[in-house]
Amino acid sequence: MLNSLPYQPFLISRLQDLTYAAGYIETCLLENSPEPELLKLVLSDVSEALAPQTMTPEEAKQHLAQLDEVLSKTGQEAIYSLGFWLKSLGLKLSVNVDQLDQLNPNKLDSETPVLQELLSNPKKEG
Repeated sequence: MLNSLPYQPFLISRLQDLTYAAGYIETCLLENSPEPELLKLVLSDVSEALAPQTMTPEEAKQHLAQLDEVLSKTGQEAIYSLGFWLKSLGLKLSVNVDQLDQLNPNKLDSETPVLQELLSNPKKEG
């Protein structure tokens, strides 16, 4: 019989790598038709993984509590609030050239390890 690890602890351990965490968020943002709560879930997972590395438990709890406020903002305020929220985790917002029309799983660069992993190992329903 195969043993498996619970998904959430495994995910949080992977997200402790800043590059993986950035790719996880990027993958969510590249979704063509995201579910309404998906971004909040992704950012919560990243906060759970990264906040303990740079914050006290109380600061980490407060940081996560700020997420609803950050996601409820609109316009410029939303972008800057998210940028500051991510920066406190060691991440930053950035803008890249859109090359999705040329996306080929065999030509992904090393800056997108999460996307590369997801494309090469699709989730198996079962």
